[in-house]
Amino acid sequence: MTFAHPLPPIAIEHVLSDPGEVHTLIANGSPYYSVQRYVESLDQLRALSEAGQDDRRAPHKPMLVAPWFRGDWCVPGRPHVPGVARFLEHPAFHSAAQQLFGAAVVRPEHVYVNLNPPLPKVDPGHVDVPCFRGATRARLPVWLLQVMHKSELFGAWYVPTATAVSWFYAGQGGGFTYWPDGPDAPPRSRPCMSNTALMGDNDHMFHAVEAVGGSDREVPMGLTLDATLRVTDEGYALEDRVRDAAGMPTGEVVTRKSYTRDEVRISVSWKALCFATEQEAARYDAGEDALTDVRILQTFVDDLRARGASFEEPTDLHSSPEFTALLTRTYRRAPRVFSA
Repeated sequence: MTFAHPLPPIAIEHVLSDPGEVHTLIANGSPYYSVQRYVESLDQLRALSEAGQDDRRAPHKPMLVAPWFRGDWCVPGRPHVPGVARFLEHPAFHSAAQQLFGAAVVRPEHVYVNLNPPLPKVDPGHVDVPCFRGATRARLPVWLLQVMHKSELFGAWYVPTATAVSWFYAGQGGGFTYWPDGPDAPPRSRPCMSNTALMGDNDHMFHAVEAVGGSDREVPMGLTLDATLRVTDEGYALEDRVRDAAGMPTGEVVTRKSYTRDEVRISVSWKALCFATEQEAARYDAGEDALTDVRILQTFVDDLRARGASFEEPTDLHSSPEFTALLTRTYRRAPRVFSA
């Protein structure tokens, strides 16, 4: 599996016997925050998606916050949202992951939900956040893990991860664009068929959410990273904090927009680590040959110098915005073909 040749995805029908159960979980996990809270700057956003590539001449320009919300229902080491077991322990997901990777051990670890009110297509294609031995999202920021993955310098430590994306939405748009033949080949579009899923190699297969809603969609602008999507009796309320003239939050919360339940596209992602053998799983659990910050930094420094890059070596992986920008520029990888 590589970015040019991801494993072919597997379709799954009838995810839940009662699709309405997903709304119970959504209420249990409310409220939901902007997906962009995973990053701190445009440079870090650029590591995740080409959506962050706009206006490179203004590196300190604030991020434009889109009405795209996410919540973690199951993360190792944290309390789970009540009811998430119906996804975490899903037998069809387990079987499809085993089939996709030829895995002897399939270990579900992460379930999260994306909620997309009406919005145009804002994502030109991304891959998911990977897992490495010694370098996981529990220890390192997601932008750094993405740069490590796209650099292809850390493949020896990569842990194959299966991702099942299931959809619960019957409105207009909201399809799933994906690049099964690599980012330099034409993508395919899968309509948003409610209560179905696609099991994929999403760490290597680029994919994107298509526009949600009809042409008459109203998209709230000027959102901050404090914006939330909260479940109400009628559907959802998009709320944000009022800020003063200096840009500081005042503590006052206002409702920017209300949505009915049917207006919001729901996708639930299930992730599992996949090991070819019991021995590989035990090696991961024992922390054998685990990446350290020092090793990661030195690997990047050695490669950048071999490329002839001129830069000041930082003292650590997190202290230099200039080094972050250099990494995202150097190891940029994204789709180049957008239609058949």
